[in-house]
Amino acid sequence: MTNKPYMVGSWTRGFSLCLVLALLTTFAPTDAAQAKSPLGQGQIMPDLELALPSQANQAAYLGLKPDGGKTFRLGQIKQPWVLIEVFNMYCTICQGEASRVNQLYEKISQGPLKNKLAMIGIGVGNSPFEVNVFRKRYAIKFPLFDDVGFKVHKVLGEPRTPYFLLVRVREPNLRIALTNLGPFGQASDFLTELQKVTNKK
Repeated sequence: MTNKPYMVGSWTRGFSLCLVLALLTTFAPTDAAQAKSPLGQGQIMPDLELALPSQANQAAYLGLKPDGGKTFRLGQIKQPWVLIEVFNMYCTICQGEASRVNQLYEKISQGPLKNKLAMIGIGVGNSPFEVNVFRKRYAIKFPLFDDVGFKVHKVLGEPRTPYFLLVRVREPNLRIALTNLGPFGQASDFLTELQKVTNKK
């Protein structure tokens, strides 16, 4: 009896093609309108509700006074501008950028933007414990908040991390003036960009 190896090969190729098509069908969005995109420049920023910082110095940094409440709104921050870093503690880019983000914070704190621009970080998908681990491991000095249930992440349009948003707080509606996805390069260069934007408004 003559063997017919080509039949096996044809079956294998056919099976592989079917498998690929099945996977594409499974993971492809059914409606392009359902695909989300991160909030961007010029858009209104939701007035996020975040947990009040437990550390008194961090609450004071944002101009927040303990009034018995456990949360605060983004619009309550005393500075007219806030730079938000959306991060995840398991994100390797976020880990690699931590030193540059710290440098940026120091430059802001020691320069003309000291009383004009605040920095906060939101750990999407991270618990309070994980956020605290990230804070200690990378010596983060500005306030960090958890988003364990991805609630904030969804409101922001589910951006990849790290994602930076410069938000104008002192307007009838909070508005996004600048965004940056991924590493922002040298802290001094990004600081210059922040200064240009905040000076225009």
